[in-house]
Amino acid sequence: IDDILDFAEDGQSSGKTPGRDLELGLFTLPVLAALRNAPNASAERQSLLALLGKTHLGVQDVARVRDLVRQTGGFATARSWAERYTRRALGELAKLPDGQARGELMTLTRDLLGRQY
Repeated sequence: IDDILDFAEDGQSSGKTPGRDLELGLFTLPVLAALRNAPNASAERQSLLALLGKTHLGVQDVARVRDLVRQTGGFATARSWAERYTRRALGELAKLPDGQARGELMTLTRDLLGRQY
């Protein structure tokens, strides 16, 4: 979820500087999923590769990467992975003895999936 929040159009709600991971040269799951989802010869993939190959990405570049990641389903794929791992974690937590600690861990796990900050 943190990787998706890095692309938030406004950092006000997430508290993150939009595109910070890209500025640091970090290609997180949404970007990797977008590259995987986009057909090899597609204009979206070629544009994304060109942008990711730049030494520095400006604000407009980050916005364009965000649009391309959205168009190619990168966010949806990353969200799907987060949901899958959340279900898996909840299943493992359900094996723990019933009690306050297990309940709190399960709540925390569910809350992380829906976080906006």
